[in-house]
Amino acid sequence: MEALRRRVEDAGQGHVLDGWDALTEAQRASLTQQLEEIDFDYVNRIFQSSMEAAKEAASPAEPVTDVVTIAATSDEQRKAWRATGLKLIAEGKLGLLLLAGGQGTRLGSSAPKGCYDIGLPSGKSLFALQAERIIRLQQLAAESTGQAIKGPMRWYVMTSRATDDATRAFFKEHAFFGLDPAQVMFFSQGMLPALTQEGRVIMEAPGKLAMAPDGNGGVYVALRAAGVLADMEANGVEAVDCYCVDNALVRLGDPLFAGFCKESGVECGEWQRQRTLESAPTSSSTLP
Repeated sequence: MEALRRRVEDAGQGHVLDGWDALTEAQRASLTQQLEEIDFDYVNRIFQSSMEAAKEAASPAEPVTDVVTIAATSDEQRKAWRATGLKLIAEGKLGLLLLAGGQGTRLGSSAPKGCYDIGLPSGKSLFALQAERIIRLQQLAAESTGQAIKGPMRWYVMTSRATDDATRAFFKEHAFFGLDPAQVMFFSQGMLPALTQEGRVIMEAPGKLAMAPDGNGGVYVALRAAGVLADMEANGVEAVDCYCVDNALVRLGDPLFAGFCKESGVECGEWQRQRTLESAPTSSSTLP
């Protein structure tokens, strides 16, 4: 207990142990477990980084200039990129990373967002729409290469503690929407203590920290901790298309974009669509 107290005090979070003597044995045990699971140095570090990033965001950003537009390319070039993308899919080298940790609270639903019926005549959920697109991509890849694909596309679905059980159950209830269950890998994002604007951990109740999902940025830690990176390596995945679950019109695994990135040697790219303009910035970033 003394070692734990020193650790939280050194991190500037000693207030979480205020009122320790008034807690029940069960509350003490629960709080101790919570505190032991938290890396307070990490929490403090990302808090400082977030605050600095917020200040930088208030300053005008440099415009992105390394951009390729669809309008500036030829039919032949687009066909070549698309063929390269379909080849990546056929060889099992393109994976999909879905950020699906949020609940549909703002949509009036307590279920995971991916379960939401967006009002189509078919009544299909977001998960169903995306699964059907994966199936179609696999079909197109097989047709393009003239042979069976090496293996189904790996679909990595990041959930949260609030949505993990419900998401897994929804997939099982709908027989994985026609996909091979083995190609879908669920993993949960982490949790972090909620902080005040001064960086102090918030207490939800006596002996209980207020915890919250660590957001989409938590995907980096989760990919490693859950063994997803190891799965990608074991299955020969070389490129990953990352997207959010509530994007109903997402072109997940778009072979044209994937092929463009592959042929251009781009480490990280973003596809943007603005009315009549479609563009794919090719600037590098910290993403793998």
